[in-house]
Amino acid sequence: MPANQISQNATENEFSEEVDYILSSLPRWLKRWNLYVILSMFIGGGIIILVVSQLVRKPVVYTKMQVYPGALKVSVDKVSGIKEILHKQGSLLKSGDTIARLYDLENPQLTSILRSPGSGRLKTYHNYQPNAIVRPGQVIAVVESTHKKTILGEFKLDNVQASQYKEGQKIRIEIKAGQKTMTIDGILQEIVYPAGDQGQAILYYEISDVDQLSFSDPTQQLQGRLIEKKMSLSLNAIF
Repeated sequence: MPANQISQNATENEFSEEVDYILSSLPRWLKRWNLYVILSMFIGGGIIILVVSQLVRKPVVYTKMQVYPGALKVSVDKVSGIKEILHKQGSLLKSGDTIARLYDLENPQLTSILRSPGSGRLKTYHNYQPNAIVRPGQVIAVVESTHKKTILGEFKLDNVQASQYKEGQKIRIEIKAGQKTMTIDGILQEIVYPAGDQGQAILYYEISDVDQLSFSDPTQQLQGRLIEKKMSLSLNAIF
């Protein structure tokens, strides 16, 4: 082996021994402090990423929804009193079935019949009871279809955001069902770019698994919002 190579190896060995000696001479608390600094840097960096992701997250996108087949309202044409209840909560009805008998307030001897507007299950409200006074437009009950229900909905996005979605893609919608807020998956059915609506697209979707949901008023449009996937931090991924 050449003399200069031997000299170089000897120099490297001496340097390595000096580094080992310095590291082994450090106090234990200083080594532990260095480890804490490294851990703090990783955790601090992760927190900064989460904060920045929250600051730059997309605005909330609200959506309109409607249940199909929708519930049919039971109401009266003029101010009346309920004389007799013939069907109670949960009764299965056919279109035209007599639900209750009514009487005229000015002439109680004059009675009329309240019929079911369609086939389905009767859902009554608090004013559906004997001797209650009901007014035109006041819904006293609804008849809900027993067929499988579907939610059809839509939301608007600008063209740039809409281009990130594809027909047939699964999306996540948060809706209020009764007193509960629920998150449920839907399928994007169609993306439409209206000619007169500059820079905006309408995205239509369907949620088919809604039989387990209980809506406070199934005759009204539902409100919800589109849930975007958020960035998450995993310490396992860092280490």
